[in-house]
Amino acid sequence: LYSRQVVPHVSSTGNVALSLPATLQAVATFQNCPMVEYPYDPPLLTENQQAIIKQPITIDSDGYLPIPDRPGIGIELVDEETGAD
Repeated sequence: LYSRQVVPHVSSTGNVALSLPATLQAVATFQNCPMVEYPYDPPLLTENQQAIIKQPITIDSDGYLPIPDRPGIGIELVDEETGAD
């Protein structure tokens, strides 16, 4: 609104698997958000923190995070009982 740069930080103390895609959806609407800070420590990030989602969000070959494009915040949860898709 006031042409201020926005750089949100996704905390590792919360559930990154839910907060990262939600944050990406929000900042996709901002013109003044060049990046999102979040805990990145592979394989910890994808194997532990994002284990509850079917397709973990990872940095692409150009160094960008893709914005999930499924309904809602863009992710699907793994079935809690079976651990399967």
